Amino acid sequence: MDITHLYGNLYEAVFDCNGHYIKQVIYFILEGSKALLIDTGYKSEAEELKSYFDKRNIEAEKFIITHYHDDHFTGLKTFRHGLVL
Repeated sequence: MDITHLYGNLYEAVFDCNGHYIKQVIYFILEGSKALLIDTGYKSEAEELKSYFDKRNIEAEKFIITHYHDDHFTGLKTFRHGLVL
């Protein structure tokens, strides 16, 4: 996973091929120690990003799911323990 600061509070997390696409991208907006994620990727990408957040005491507390494809929402449960989908 590579994290790039794009502009202001906007960041991009790019993941290597997961077997479905050449790369997977998750965007997030950081406000202090709180993050708003734009999509969550698959479970494996979400777990990697959550580990990155945990090491930096960042909490993913808000989410925008852009559309109903597995590669956009499957990782949501990784960030929300006990979340019912």
